[in-house]
Amino acid sequence: MSAKGNPLVLMLDDNRDALTTMKAAFEGLPMEIHAASTIGEAEGLLEEKTFDLAILDFYLPDGTSAKLAEDIKSARSDAAIVMVTGVTEEEDVSQSVDIVADAYLPKPVSMDELIATVEDLLSKQGRSRGSDSEGN
Repeated sequence: MSAKGNPLVLMLDDNRDALTTMKAAFEGLPMEIHAASTIGEAEGLLEEKTFDLAILDFYLPDGTSAKLAEDIKSARSDAAIVMVTGVTEEEDVSQSVDIVADAYLPKPVSMDELIATVEDLLSKQGRSRGSDSEGN
């Protein structure tokens, strides 16, 4: 949680346009967004913060995000992981989802679907919009 009590969200995608689009879609929502375009950048953020949720591209130039997802879960066992990827190989997808991901969304992803997935996962943690005052 941020100092304001908002969920901390990590976004990781090597496609800077996709990352910008995701960040813009979440603008105005009660979340603190941190973005990275490499696993190395994301690992640096993970050293500084404990995230409530991460939206991770699976394949990046410096590796896959499976290990990073495990590290996020190690830092906080109830952290939610959303894999957003263009991977079409069924085996690769099932490995990422079975190991650590709470949700999988294939690219290109609808921003409405991504936001709904994120809000659903945060509500399961008791961290969604209005959860403090409305009991969601």
